[in-house]
Amino acid sequence: MEALAQLLSQKPALIGHPAVYHQITRLLWLPRVPDEGEEGFLPDVDYCPPAGTRQAARDSLLALVEAWVQGVLGQGWMLKPPKKRAGRKRTFEDISEDSELLSQYEEVLALFRQHSVKQAKAESREQWLTRLREIIQHVWSESGLGVKYELGEPPPGGDLFDSPIIRKAASLSAERIRTWAKVAIEVSAEGPIRDRLSYLMVGYESNRTPDQVRAAVQTARKDDRQDS
Repeated sequence: MEALAQLLSQKPALIGHPAVYHQITRLLWLPRVPDEGEEGFLPDVDYCPPAGTRQAARDSLLALVEAWVQGVLGQGWMLKPPKKRAGRKRTFEDISEDSELLSQYEEVLALFRQHSVKQAKAESREQWLTRLREIIQHVWSESGLGVKYELGEPPPGGDLFDSPIIRKAASLSAERIRTWAKVAIEVSAEGPIRDRLSYLMVGYESNRTPDQVRAAVQTARKDDRQDS
């Protein structure tokens, strides 16, 4: 990160390079994942960050942004955190995260709307479950959630910024798909299945509960109405 910060201060235009974007995206995501020992820490998820990861990610992001600002405006410029106030005020990062979750939710929901998810006449519960599993797999694969990007190895004689960006499919276990399908059937009498499945899917990607995703979506929509 120190080398990348120095590079951004010297060549601020590199802020748009895919490798830099990949690092900044990662640093924006890490602070949302509870550290080991913190409230909300989930030991059974795919990625369990060690203690101190959240703060380290915030510090690294601040250093990169400050280096970029200095590269654009001059070495005398610095970033200072805002003064603490009574009560928590939503930050630009909060607003951006909620907006991203709304975008993901709307994309997934639109894909689910292309399929009939209600139980068909003469369709057994097991047949319904199997069909829902197929729909969930299809929506996951077609949405942006089903894709991940990795930084490949640089070519001989090249450096980090010559490395290719590799697009890969993000796998989803058959057991998780079956669990989501069963949840959808169980709550089908309480409300729209598509909404429940969308909250589950986006929450899995962002390491949030369905209720947290729902709250973020409602908040982002409220922000959009205020802006318009």
